[in-house]
Amino acid sequence: MNWNHFPGAGNWVATHSRLAAKRGDGIDRIHYTNEDDGMGDYLTDNELSELTGRRQPKRQAVWLARNCWRFAVTDLGRPRVARAYWAKRLADDTSAVPVRAEPDFAALGD
Repeated sequence: MNWNHFPGAGNWVATHSRLAAKRGDGIDRIHYTNEDDGMGDYLTDNELSELTGRRQPKRQAVWLARNCWRFAVTDLGRPRVARAYWAKRLADDTSAVPVRAEPDFAALGD
């Protein structure tokens, strides 16, 4: 295909072809991430790993559950924390943190 009628496309095609040749497989890869500008509705993968100290999504979900964080899990098994909830939680807003009921130890007797 002749790319000369698209301004700047020739450079893109040449660079893209060199990268594919460098990998050696010629397969185009598209990486879908939520690492855009960090201001989406949910925490980015990097922000979530920084919060939890874990890189694996399953371990992130375990950490979030143990620490009483509200989160959703995507179809791919990745936990997602709403940015608004995260901001409330870090601002030490007690309405964002679920309250655990204390057991009545007096009912156990002596």
